[in-house]
Amino acid sequence: MSAATFEKRLSRLNAIPDAAIRASARAVIKIAEQEGGSVTLGKKRRRVRLSAVARVKPTGPDSVEVTVWGKPTGVWVWKTTGTKAHDIPKRKPTAKKPRPMHGEGYDHPVQRTQVRHGGTTGHGAWLKVEERAARVIPEIFDEEIKKVMSRG
Repeated sequence: MSAATFEKRLSRLNAIPDAAIRASARAVIKIAEQEGGSVTLGKKRRRVRLSAVARVKPTGPDSVEVTVWGKPTGVWVWKTTGTKAHDIPKRKPTAKKPRPMHGEGYDHPVQRTQVRHGGTTGHGAWLKVEERAARVIPEIFDEEIKKVMSRG
C-alpha cells in the first residue's frame, strides 16, 4: 500500500464517526415517524403527524452529544405512558353554539355538563423507537466502516 493510499484511507476513517452519527440521527427520526403515526387533536379534529428532531452538538475535541426528542412532545408522552382519568369541562356558550340544548321529549332546555374521560392506555411508542434505534445504529456504523475499508 502506497503512502498516498494509506493517507486517503486514514482521512476516510477519521470521517466515519461524523457520517455515521448523522446517518444514525436520520435513521432514528425515520423510525420515530413510522412508530408515531398520527393523532387527532383539538376541537377541529386536525391530524398531527408524530415525528422527531435530532440535535448533534460537539462537546469536546473528539466527542459529540446527540439528542433526539419526539415532536410534539406532549403527544409522545400520551402515546408512551397514557393519560390519567380526567374531567373535560363543559364548553362555554358562543353565538353559534349556545349552551342550552332542546331535546326531543323535553319541556325545558338541557344543560351540557362536564364529561368524565376514563384516560388512555399508553402503548410504549417512544420505547419502541428506542428499541429499534438500538438495533439499527450499530448496523449503520458497521456499514460506514465497510464503505471505507472496501475503497482503495
